[in-house]
Amino acid sequence: MMRNPARILVTGAGGLLGSELSGALAERGHAVVAMLHRSTAMHRNDGRPLSAPPWDGTLPPPGEVATLRGDVRQIGAGWDKPR
Repeated sequence: MMRNPARILVTGAGGLLGSELSGALAERGHAVVAMLHRSTAMHRNDGRPLSAPPWDGTLPPPGEVATLRGDVRQIGAGWDKPR
């Protein structure tokens, strides 16, 4: 694990780059919250699924990814609406 892991929000995490970036950051020991808009699944570029629990409002542990449904085009990223 890293000595000072970062807390990172990745938008577009359901896409090709966002999924790979989320997984790579977690592998390097960072705590990652991955924002998904349309997609509900994330896959690494080699096709492996990237499993991550839904974000519960707390920071995931270093080296893990949590998913969050949202839309950066909306005020408040759409978090004010029940999901």
